[in-house]
Amino acid sequence: MGDESSEVDKLRILHLEDSPADAEIIRECLFSAGFSMRLDWASNEKEFETFLASGPYDLILADYRLPRFDAAAALSMVNVTRPGTPFIAVSGAIGEDRAVELLKEGATDYVLKDRLEKLPLSLRRALGEAREHRARRRAEDALRTSEARYRRIVDTAAEGIWAIGPDSVTTFVNARMAAMLGYRGEEMTGKSMTDFMFKEDWEDHLRKIDLCAQNSVESYERRFRRRDGEAIWTQVSATSNFDDEDRFLGSFAMYTDITDRKKTMENLSLMDFALNQVPDAVCLVDDAARFVYVNEETCRILGYSRRQLSEMRLSEIDPETPLRRWLESWDEIKAGRAMVFAGRHRSPNGRIFPVEIAASFFTYEGHGYSLAVLRDISDRDRAGEIKRLISMTGDISRELSKIVANYDDITTTPSLSDLNFSHRQIEIARLLLEGAPSKSIAMNLGVAETTIKSHIAQMYRKLNVNSRMEFGRIVAERGIRLE
Repeated sequence: MGDESSEVDKLRILHLEDSPADAEIIRECLFSAGFSMRLDWASNEKEFETFLASGPYDLILADYRLPRFDAAAALSMVNVTRPGTPFIAVSGAIGEDRAVELLKEGATDYVLKDRLEKLPLSLRRALGEAREHRARRRAEDALRTSEARYRRIVDTAAEGIWAIGPDSVTTFVNARMAAMLGYRGEEMTGKSMTDFMFKEDWEDHLRKIDLCAQNSVESYERRFRRRDGEAIWTQVSATSNFDDEDRFLGSFAMYTDITDRKKTMENLSLMDFALNQVPDAVCLVDDAARFVYVNEETCRILGYSRRQLSEMRLSEIDPETPLRRWLESWDEIKAGRAMVFAGRHRSPNGRIFPVEIAASFFTYEGHGYSLAVLRDISDRDRAGEIKRLISMTGDISRELSKIVANYDDITTTPSLSDLNFSHRQIEIARLLLEGAPSKSIAMNLGVAETTIKSHIAQMYRKLNVNSRMEFGRIVAERGIRLE
């Protein structure tokens, strides 16, 4: 038995009742209360089971006791096949203890047949609670999905991520941060950040925590001690974390490994210091005869400051060597020939004096440079020192070339485009690392799923991996940029 109207917004209700008269009374009660519904009537267990299998219901009404079947058995069946469906027992007589047991098993409410005026209110309350429950479940599902996506992004990030409480105790590290220090994430969680530092750095760390507690966003360098005892230098960008009452909960920071870069910069600083100790003027000139670097002796001999020379060309201090002549000599220097020039340089006060220049060549980031050593030969015969000057410039040039080559290696972070990934494959990689399946990626990008799978297979071959997990791990470990 059921209502025959075709309204799409009708409630679908299943009613278990062995008395046709009672079933009709309850039906009329609900219609009179303004409910638009399709009510399916089941008079026994078999009919109830058949209706229940036909599709979801908005609500189920059930007489407490039927021959060889009762509301408790019906509720058990609903809990298995249609969990979460509101269930109201409607009975002529039901003891308090049995009603409580029924509610414990998951029933929403119970109404006595001699109090049917309460049934519409009970129905509305049950339906409202069901809507709230569905909305809450959708929100929880969305939150779980969001958290899972966030976790995948965090765990495949190229930078280390480290969260600590106000007492410096670790609450979270991502896979990259743990790998940087040579640990597993679970080995670091619960330990103080100072457990991974050198003792002489503790005081500065505590000072930074105090600044974070004052809501200061900090960017600084921090040294840590790896599991093997070696030092690792990181660039830190820290953000404070507060609750709704402005109580400091700790900090969250991103860490970039700058160990190799720092060592290279230290080597370059050492080279600068060393070049300032030699008695000769040493300068670095590019292919347009511009001064890139000069040591202090160069400034003394030429009479210009470093800033002034950085804005000048070699031809501006050598009236007898115009830019055209310098550029003609550049091809010979570039060919690898260490050359010696005799020239006349002019100081800012107009004094012109003779100099000798020994020059050699190296490349950095695709550009050519000449390392030159100058000497004022106003009062001395320099013919005997030409060989020494050539040898010295060659040695310095080779050492500087080696240092900047290393710096080039560690400052050039590879990207997917560097690895010959196409623009489309880079789009797919971003979605893949967020956990999206190939079907979802295909819909997002408006192409066939077979095309996406073909691209993914090519991407895996380029990085020599066999799965999404391996792909994400390689991207994180190598610090590959998704561009």
